Amino acid sequence: MNKILMLRENLEEGTLYLGKKTQELMDKMKEEMQIAKYKSQIKKQYIALGELVYSIKTTENQKEEEQIEIICNKISLYKACLEDLQKKKEGILFSEENIDHVTEKRIKWEEKPKRNQEEYTLLKFCPSCQIGNHPDATTCISCGDTFPSK
Repeated sequence: MNKILMLRENLEEGTLYLGKKTQELMDKMKEEMQIAKYKSQIKKQYIALGELVYSIKTTENQKEEEQIEIICNKISLYKACLEDLQKKKEGILFSEENIDHVTEKRIKWEEKPKRNQEEYTLLKFCPSCQIGNHPDATTCISCGDTFPSK
């Protein structure tokens, strides 16, 4: 019977690990898609800008100059968003608060989660990402959302 409990515990830990790694992979894929989206938007804006500049050179239209300003602002916005995503992807956007938060998560996971009468591990599931967390956790190990206090 003890081997069955050990097997169950190992399966639960393996399942939690797989869930966490799957979530990490999904987050990375979402970031890559967002980066590709911004790059595509920047390219579209450059094309529109080129068409307007050509049109101005051939017709001297004041309204089109205002459009150039709008497109240049959009390009700046998309570039800033793209830069933020790339920094996030590289892990540069860690403030002291975020580092403390990560340390807190490690401390919480060193403690073994409680078990119910059937010896199943009791977990607190995140309402945002549905990942199982330590029952005493105050924030999600996957997405970082704070759990509502009871």
